[in-house]
Formats: sequence, structure tokens, C-alpha cells
Amino acid sequence: MDNNATIQKRCERRPIGIRDVLRNKRINHTRAKCERIYAVVKTVFGSGRVKVTAVARTGVKMMFTAMDYNLYQLCTLEKKGIVQ
Repeated sequence: MDNNATIQKRCERRPIGIRDVLRNKRINHTRAKCERIYAVVKTVFGSGRVKVTAVARTGVKMMFTAMDYNLYQLCTLEKKGIVQ
């Protein structure tokens, strides 16, 4: 069994086994926690592509995007009543 956490896909005319299905669920559960951040940054903040070319400017843009995400997450947690 691999330790690289890549999703197993079926081959043509051959479904994946139950072990691989359970392995994929375990990987997806771990991956979903991190992928949500990228999905929100891409869809809500429109930072899927960076339109600046200088490395320093890109770093500043990503820093502000990260701060925006943290504020967005704080508002989400307040709505759920987790944070007051």
C-alpha cells in the first residue's frame, strides 16, 4: 500500500475494490479540510490567478488574501456561535 495519499481511480471496465474505496474516503476526509481554504480564496476573493508579476507584489497580495480569509472565517464561526 502506498503512503503518498493519491486517490485511486478505476481502470477501464474494472471498478476499484472496497479497500481502495475506503482508502479514498480516508484521504478525502483529510484533504477536504485543506482544500476548502483554496476553494474560498478562489471563489469568494477571486484570487485563483494572480494578476501581478513581481514576486514581492504577489507576496503582498497573498498576505492580504490570507488576512481576508481569516476575517471571513471569523465571521463564519461567529454566525455558527462557536466564537463570540
